[in-house]
Amino acid sequence: MDEIQKYLQIAYRRKWWVIAVFGSVVTSSIVYVTLATPIYEASGQLLLKRSNQAATSIGDVLGGQLESLGSGSSPVRNEIEVIQSEPVGQKVINELNLKDKEGKKVEHVNFAKGLSVANSPKTDVLNITFRNTDRVKAAAIVNKLFDIYIENDISNNRQESQAARIFIENQLPKVEETVKKAELSLRQFKESNQIIDLPTEAASSVSILDTLGSQISATKSEISSITVQSQSLQQSIGMDSESAFLWGSPSIQQVLGELQQVGQKIAVERTRYQDASPVILDLKQKQLSLSNLLEQRVGQEMAVKLQGRAQASQINVSQQDLVNQFVKLETERLGLNARLASLSQILLTYQDRTAILPKLEQQQRVLERELKVAQSTYEILLTRLQSVRIAENQTIGNVRVIAPALIPDANDRVFPKKTTTVAGAIILGAVLAGILVAILESLDRRIRTIDEIKDLAGYPILGIIPDFNHTSSRKSNYYARSRKSSAELPSSAIATTASQLIVRDAPRSPITEAFRILQTNLQFSNSDNKLKVIVVTSSVPQEGKSTTAANLALTMADLGKRVLLIDVDMRKPSQQKVWKVESNKIGLSNVLTNQTTLSEAIQPQGEYIDLVTSGPIPPNPVTLIQSKRMADLVEMATHEYDLVILDSPPVTVAADASILGKIGNGILLVVRPEVADSGSFSYTKRILEQSEQNVLGLVINGVTPENNSYSYNYYYYMSSYYGEEKSPVEK
Repeated sequence: MDEIQKYLQIAYRRKWWVIAVFGSVVTSSIVYVTLATPIYEASGQLLLKRSNQAATSIGDVLGGQLESLGSGSSPVRNEIEVIQSEPVGQKVINELNLKDKEGKKVEHVNFAKGLSVANSPKTDVLNITFRNTDRVKAAAIVNKLFDIYIENDISNNRQESQAARIFIENQLPKVEETVKKAELSLRQFKESNQIIDLPTEAASSVSILDTLGSQISATKSEISSITVQSQSLQQSIGMDSESAFLWGSPSIQQVLGELQQVGQKIAVERTRYQDASPVILDLKQKQLSLSNLLEQRVGQEMAVKLQGRAQASQINVSQQDLVNQFVKLETERLGLNARLASLSQILLTYQDRTAILPKLEQQQRVLERELKVAQSTYEILLTRLQSVRIAENQTIGNVRVIAPALIPDANDRVFPKKTTTVAGAIILGAVLAGILVAILESLDRRIRTIDEIKDLAGYPILGIIPDFNHTSSRKSNYYARSRKSSAELPSSAIATTASQLIVRDAPRSPITEAFRILQTNLQFSNSDNKLKVIVVTSSVPQEGKSTTAANLALTMADLGKRVLLIDVDMRKPSQQKVWKVESNKIGLSNVLTNQTTLSEAIQPQGEYIDLVTSGPIPPNPVTLIQSKRMADLVEMATHEYDLVILDSPPVTVAADASILGKIGNGILLVVRPEVADSGSFSYTKRILEQSEQNVLGLVINGVTPENNSYSYNYYYYMSSYYGEEKSPVEK
């Protein structure tokens, strides 16, 4: 709330600037709204719908609708760009023969400025609006835009369908040829590799391989068993397998038997005949023929071996059975070996076939996939061909008007909006006025409020003295009316402009009470050390330091204290005017130059208060103030008076205050809002700090409601408390 009051105070101080800026902006807006050409807006709605046709474009033929290339684009946005495109807009301009104010055909750039196309959120509805000074023309433009866009949509669909049909008809023979080639390649592959059903063949091969493995194992086992038996018989008969096979041959046995018989006959006949006997020779010839025959059948070496075997022993039946059994076992063993070899060969063949089956399956899948793709493409093209032929003859587009544009009402203007424009002007005027006030405040170095003084000073505030002349102005009445009570301030709060000694002339006024509060705070601020000498000064002239010093002296005198007020400002003295002293010919300057005594310069102003004016203005006041005579004079006065008040020149004007501060007990600094500025006050503060002065505190003089939000309350409550009192003028 305090901040708001602060801003209102600043605005009130700059009220004429605020009124000028705010009034100019608002007035300009009203004039503009009154004189500006009204602009109307016609709007309509289009619904974009998906086509029900299976394929209406080459993109659809190739696998459906073409996807947007950009990640942020959309089909609806594309249609918005089409509607806003120059060809569509130019066609509307030509058909409606739109012309500008100069009678020339409207350019598309200017046409596009009035056109607006927007998509309703989460729908396929387009809101199309057009702004124009002619409300009838605005509606006509929107409706004509609908007609042209729908016509273009139907035409584009037909062109796309026609292009798709031609494309399909050109592609069908090529795709059909591709299908035939794929079928032929697959058939040749199966024939060359003797393939009927690879998965079935693979499963069968695995089963056969398992069976062959089992058979080979069983055969090997049988061979091992027979081999053991055969070896045992071979040892018993004493001949190898080859000899046993030949020995067991009937023809061989016959030859061997005949040879044996011939040999026996030769042996018998030799007992009877000589070797040269024809009988012996004939038997030997027969023996030789049989040997040659045996050699022809079994070979020479085997023949010799068999003959020797036959001559060595006569084979009996049991031995012959063993030989036959041995031959049988050897025959079985050879048969089993042959079977083992056959099974091994078959196993190897199946293993080789099984090894190439994955490769054959891969090649077959590639060929089948190529065939499937070709067949699928061919079927799709056939289906789409029928669709595009239907679409080519259709007259319905993908756009439907759901709300045609209507002619706006004559009062339904979109620009300028009277209420909106004036409201905006009010806001703009307030903002500009605020900015201007802020600029002026930043450039204005004057101290305006008590809060600013607090921020700059850092000294305690001992008193707040209202402006003597403010309560009689209309401002006070304004602030009085702002309270719940509409009564004017009491007349006791109205100070006279004829007298500056408000404590003497209006002892029951709020201003007098403010000085009494100052006197009380001043005593409490130095409760440990009794104040004997007070230097009253300010940062710049016209801050009311002399009036403050005089009224402070009166409040002290009202307490029964003897007070001496000395006007030490020997450059521009004021006390003789405040007290309305007739002559200033004898004063402080005369005392300091030994022209007169202090008692002669004193002018009594009451029972307890004496005044020493500045006297004639000397050529160099600083010399007199720095003299020992000045210090002695003040020291002597402190013995005769309870309080000595020195009215010093402003700090920024002369160094007198700094000099007097060392003589007195402390400095009372008077500050007046609207008169003091931040630069001068900061300089004053720095001078006092550098000279190590004892600043007792601040007296804020001439306070008005504009300087502090609660100053009116001070006036009002204090005046109500003390009651009505006639001012000196009224008396």
